[in-house]
Amino acid sequence: MTEVRHPLAPLVDLLVYAPIGMAVVVTERLPELVGEVLQRVETRVRVTRSVQLRTADVLKAQQAHERLPALLRDGVELDGSNLNYSFTRLNQLKPEMIAEATKRARGSAEQFARDSGASVGQIRTASQGYFSVGPRDGADDGENSSASDSPFQKVRVVTSVDYDVAG
Repeated sequence: MTEVRHPLAPLVDLLVYAPIGMAVVVTERLPELVGEVLQRVETRVRVTRSVQLRTADVLKAQQAHERLPALLRDGVELDGSNLNYSFTRLNQLKPEMIAEATKRARGSAEQFARDSGASVGQIRTASQGYFSVGPRDGADDGENSSASDSPFQKVRVVTSVDYDVAG
């Protein structure tokens, strides 16, 4: 005997039962499918490293930095590289610089006194002011260059000295 099916039965099979069957097959084969996909995916690893070098031999550091393009040519990827310079001997220079600034201030005061027919007495007040560190070859206003940009730096001290003047 032949089973008589409703004319819409194939449509119900297609829309209702087929997706359920596919879901069962996919669920059963899921670990196998994932394994196949992973075998086809190329594994890529990215290693990043940050290096900070502190040295008193700035010329060697510059030479090493200048060789970075060779690494790029060899396929080494670099996110960025820069050199920053820090002047670390300010405390060693301060006494000598203050002495020199005081000597120059006295020389300037004596020149003013001579020009006006007076004489310079003792220091009335003195102020160290501030020290500034900047690039040796940079602009004095400091707007376009920074001390950290140059290995060659200049150190300046600003002092204010008031003298007794008799005349």
